[in-house]
Amino acid sequence: MKNRLLYSIVALALCTMGAIFTSTPAFAARQTLIPVEGTITETSGAPLGFATVALMASDSTLIAGTSSDENGRYKLNAPEGEWTFCVSLIGYRDRSLTVTVQAPRTELQPVVLEEDAQMLESARVTAKAPIMEVKIDKVVMNVAQSAIAQQSNGLDILKKAPGVVIDKDGNITLNGKSVAIWMDGRPSHMDGKALQAFLRGTEGSSIDKIELIEHPSSKYDAEGSGGIINIRTKRNMLSGLHGSIGADLRGMYFGSHNRFAWEDSEWANLSWRTNKTNTFLNFSHGDYCFDVDLDVDTKMESLGGMMEQLSQSFHKTNFSSNRITLGNDWFVDKRNTLGFIIRLPWHSEGSKSSRPENVSRLLLDGTELQKDESAIINDSRYTQVSANLNYTHIFNEARSEELTINLDAYRNGQFSDNRQDIWTQTAGSTDWAESGRQIVGDGLLNILSAKADYQSVLWGSTMFEAGAKWARSSTANDTRRIETGPSPMDQTTTFTYLEHIGAAYFNFARQLGPKWSVKAGLRAEYTWTFGDWITAGTETHRHYLNWFPTLFVGWQPTQKQNYAFSLTRRIRRPGYWSLNPVEEYIDAHTSTVGNPDLLPEFTNSVGFQAGFGQHFSLAAHGQYSTQVTTQIPTYDASGNQRLEWGNFGRTYQAGVSANMTAFPVTSWLDWTVSITGVWMQNISDATAYSQSSYSGFFRTSLAFTLPADWKVEWDAYAQTPMVYTYLRVHPSFSSDIALRKTFFDGALSLNAGIQDLFRTSQQNIDILDTNTGKVVSVLNQKYFNQRVNIGLTWSFGKASSTRRRHVGELEEASRASGGGGIGTGK
Repeated sequence: MKNRLLYSIVALALCTMGAIFTSTPAFAARQTLIPVEGTITETSGAPLGFATVALMASDSTLIAGTSSDENGRYKLNAPEGEWTFCVSLIGYRDRSLTVTVQAPRTELQPVVLEEDAQMLESARVTAKAPIMEVKIDKVVMNVAQSAIAQQSNGLDILKKAPGVVIDKDGNITLNGKSVAIWMDGRPSHMDGKALQAFLRGTEGSSIDKIELIEHPSSKYDAEGSGGIINIRTKRNMLSGLHGSIGADLRGMYFGSHNRFAWEDSEWANLSWRTNKTNTFLNFSHGDYCFDVDLDVDTKMESLGGMMEQLSQSFHKTNFSSNRITLGNDWFVDKRNTLGFIIRLPWHSEGSKSSRPENVSRLLLDGTELQKDESAIINDSRYTQVSANLNYTHIFNEARSEELTINLDAYRNGQFSDNRQDIWTQTAGSTDWAESGRQIVGDGLLNILSAKADYQSVLWGSTMFEAGAKWARSSTANDTRRIETGPSPMDQTTTFTYLEHIGAAYFNFARQLGPKWSVKAGLRAEYTWTFGDWITAGTETHRHYLNWFPTLFVGWQPTQKQNYAFSLTRRIRRPGYWSLNPVEEYIDAHTSTVGNPDLLPEFTNSVGFQAGFGQHFSLAAHGQYSTQVTTQIPTYDASGNQRLEWGNFGRTYQAGVSANMTAFPVTSWLDWTVSITGVWMQNISDATAYSQSSYSGFFRTSLAFTLPADWKVEWDAYAQTPMVYTYLRVHPSFSSDIALRKTFFDGALSLNAGIQDLFRTSQQNIDILDTNTGKVVSVLNQKYFNQRVNIGLTWSFGKASSTRRRHVGELEEASRASGGGGIGTGK
């Protein structure tokens, strides 16, 4: 009933928007935009071509934009009102001024740009963006501006994002909901431990910004019940040869385990850009280590009394990562651009835990019945390759009419070898019985996709977007399990999975006068899947067609106020690895297993945001999810725990947040604060289980700008308890401090700092009974993450004015604003 009501509201809204968008030319005439013209010149009076020209609202929303021609002339159309006029060109100082657009035509005074001598000499970009930006459609973390990011990897940086939680298996949630991870505007095709390995091997210095998009538009894949997290890497827009090389050293001694944790990373980024081509090559290598203290306490009533399974283990892990990225954009002519990107990451991971570090005890009413000691060795290797071929054709630059085609191929191979030697001693005996377990897994994932996106401005001020996509995914998993001892076993599990997804979408965005804007769209996705559990002789066939409407409405009553409303529907398909029906052991008595019969999860979301000036914003959201996927706990008579993926039921969620972004407390201190409160109710469809919780997320950052180009940044993050399905997450807190100093006009930078300043990094979880909601098992994980870091980065190259690609930042911002105020989720 609730879904029908939601669909009725969406259908009514879409019909209303359709009436607006397809209105008669007479209506469009009443909304006629005002022609704005002018000239860009140098101080000598010579015209400047290819300068970026933009009219912006007070919240940096793009109202209109273009570039000057070879004679320095520009022409654009904008609604009446007072706007900020911005002009930029590489090699010149940016200009910003307030202008008033009035009917019937506005001719602006010539704008003169001064050469930036410092930039021309050293290619140093001095523009400063706040570390955290809250926009109408997303939250942006400007990682490149953070001193802390320079000494961290992608996984550590993502953990600092407001509302983001990453569990032990690499699952990433935003405000308690699963999200899809994208890289540079494209799906990463990774989840779980493969994604965790990729992010850990991504240097923080290579990341430009992280975008948290809770409510994406219909243009984006509907995957991810909590939206999309888009990680954007750095791209050089300067002509000529540019690049940077750097290295980091990190280490810390932990006396409790007599272990010195040592890490190093090296990277090189090169870019060669001319008027016809842009080529970039990135390479990175890193050796890392991370240790975890893992305690599991499981209690359950049995016929003989209270059974308790206690496990204590310490895992030492070493991780090596390498990554090569090669890309090229070829500007065939003014209307055509052809490009490709090839990524080659490969990682290896090894962890071990000696016999004295792995002890499990089985007790009945406090009396020990059995004791197990084990030695564990895990080896994993991930080899990936992805290739993208893209083409853009501009039909009409004045109408922003263009077509972009993307062809993608992705291949991920994963090998794992888990070995356990177990020694068991029963009550009343001094002898140890030996046994062993080895699980060897070999997995392969292949993905092919093709996507076409078209956009054009219609009826003077309506942006129309439409596109289609097809993707084919296939996995093959072979796992061999060998057990020795009292119950020997040699068993092989083979599981394959094939998935086809076809999608099509359209969006309309329109500026309704200077204060109102609206964007509405609809996406259809058809899914066909076939899972073949060859070993068990069972097959799973599914096919379904789903509709995903989106609606965004924006209102800007004054230059310092903006409000936005959004309505979206999304899907979370089962992860490839969570479908694989094979057991993986966390310790001798705790295992996880996949489920080929998993159903997709659906989420309906509504959001509201308000911005006040440059630094303050408020937001509220509500969500309703069905067929929620989670790990469902089961136990045997001895208290051994098995976490199997399944469909839990329903969750309801409501949340509010308040943000203060880079507030200038003084000329040398900026303060960022983000506070989020969330209520969530979890209801099982199979049992009487129902749990609710109130939780909060807090993040703050103090950035000190000191004399002589010194910068100090302190960052802290805290989370209160939270219940999600059968899991209760305990409070957590972490803090970092970093220092940055630049030399030689910014060409050389020194980074130093301390990660996990107070050694508080941990994740403790209660696993709740699937019927009563009482605590059955407690999982405590303490991470030995503290590191002292020091690193150097050298940047080189010479800047000069060059042509920008016409599908670049300005056009992307135009689509994101939806014609002045409505976000597309980009």
